[in-house]
Amino acid sequence: MKTHWQGKAFMPQSENSGHGYNIFTQKKSNGNESTLRTRKMKTWVGPTTIGKNNNDSFHLDYSPFNSGVVHSMHDEIRQVNQDLYICAGYMALGGGPINPGPFVLIGPPSPWVGAD
Repeated sequence: MKTHWQGKAFMPQSENSGHGYNIFTQKKSNGNESTLRTRKMKTWVGPTTIGKNNNDSFHLDYSPFNSGVVHSMHDEIRQVNQDLYICAGYMALGGGPINPGPFVLIGPPSPWVGAD
């Protein structure tokens, strides 16, 4: 596939919950790129399922909006500073929370656009 993950977008609905989506770019046959806003998720703040210290994390739950392998996706995010967030995600297929994959979110937020 000619799609590349670019980041995530979030919209709060209350003090501790909201929703969001993933952002991908897709290269078209004519060489142009398009932006895809997909793989929606519910979000909330609560105790970690990945860490051992039971501290709060920002949780991303993909199950309400996705099927297949993505249905079991779950990410956790913690803020390091204003422009850096450390993250870990897992799927049931890969062993669940005992085998998370790390990633980072970097940079100031962009304006909310909404999912496709």
